[in-house]
Amino acid sequence: MKSYPINDSSEAIHTVCVTFQIDEYRGYAYYKIGGSTKGWQVIGSYDLVEVLSEAADTGNLEFEQMKLVLNDETFDIELTDKDGNSCQYADEIDWLDKLIVAVEIVKYE
Repeated sequence: MKSYPINDSSEAIHTVCVTFQIDEYRGYAYYKIGGSTKGWQVIGSYDLVEVLSEAADTGNLEFEQMKLVLNDETFDIELTDKDGNSCQYADEIDWLDKLIVAVEIVKYE
């Protein structure tokens, strides 16, 4: 992100990137969130599994190098390594956040 105006209190749209990783396999999920909050309030004050689930339900979730299926109590994820090989993993929904290695605001508009 080129610029992040911290003194702008107007309503804005933040695009957030969530990075998932298992061993050398990675994937990225992007969702948008609106409001007048900034920084950590945008990325740290929410249950990410709930946010991702809601974003998927509303069509506000995009993926790069991954596939993700969320169910009520389980998830299925496919991540990709730098050579294009994939890794699939499924578990109880409570384990999804343990695969998150980064959360970053990547766009502000």
